[in-house]
Amino acid sequence: MSASKINSTFDWIERIDTAQTPGELIAELAKAAAQFGFDAVAIAAFPHPDIPFEQRVLAHHWPNGWFEHYMSQNYIEADPVFRHSKTALRPFEWSEARYEKKSKFAQVMNEAAEFGFSTGFCVPTLTPSGPVNVAFGGSRSELSREEKGMLHLLANYAQYRITELLAGKIKSVAEVLHLSPREREVLQWCAEGKTSEGIAEALGISTHTVLTHIGGACRKLGTRSRTAAVAKAMNAGLIKLAP
Repeated sequence: MSASKINSTFDWIERIDTAQTPGELIAELAKAAAQFGFDAVAIAAFPHPDIPFEQRVLAHHWPNGWFEHYMSQNYIEADPVFRHSKTALRPFEWSEARYEKKSKFAQVMNEAAEFGFSTGFCVPTLTPSGPVNVAFGGSRSELSREEKGMLHLLANYAQYRITELLAGKIKSVAEVLHLSPREREVLQWCAEGKTSEGIAEALGISTHTVLTHIGGACRKLGTRSRTAAVAKAMNAGLIKLAP
C-alpha cells in the first residue's frame, strides 16, 4: 500500500472522528471507502426481536433501491454475511460467508450483485450497547492484507463515533442478545465450572432442561459450544465470574 493511501486513510479517520451527526459520519466513511473501491457502506446493530431491523441500521450509504428491497424482503433473516458475522472473530470478505447455491442465502447475494455489490468486507464489532457490524459493498477484486487493516481501522473509528453520537438510543447488549433469565443463569453456572448434571441439581431441574437452555443460549449468541457461549456472554457483560 502506498504511503499516500496510508496518509489519506488517517485523514479520513480524523474526519470521521470529528463528525457531528450520523449523516456526516456516514458520508465521510463512504468517501473513505471509495478509495478502496467500495461504493456503499452501512453501520447496523444486531436485530432485536421487538424492533424493526430498519431502526437497527444506525447509518447507511446504500442505493435507495437496494435498502428498500432488503428491508421489504426482511433479508436480514437470510443474509449469509450477517450470519457469518455472529461467529466471526475477525473482519472478513463476503466471499468467506458460506452458503448453498440453491438457497435463500444465495438469492440475497445474487440480488445484491445485481445492485453492484458482488464483493464486500464486513467488520464485526462489540459496543457497550451490543454487537454492531460495519459493512462495505462494491465490485472490486480481493483486498490485500494492508487494505483490510486500513478498512478495519476506519470501521472501528466509525463505530466508536456513531456510538458516541447515538448514546442512549441503542438497546443494551442484554436486550439485543435477548437471553432469558434462565439461560443466563445456566451459563453463569457453566462459567463456574459446573457440569450439566451439577447445574441440574443446583437448580432443581432435569439435565435435559439444562441442555435445552444451553442450546438456546448458543443459538442466540451464534456459537456452537457452551465454552464459546460462556466466553461471548462474558465479553458482552451478560455474566461474570464470581470473585
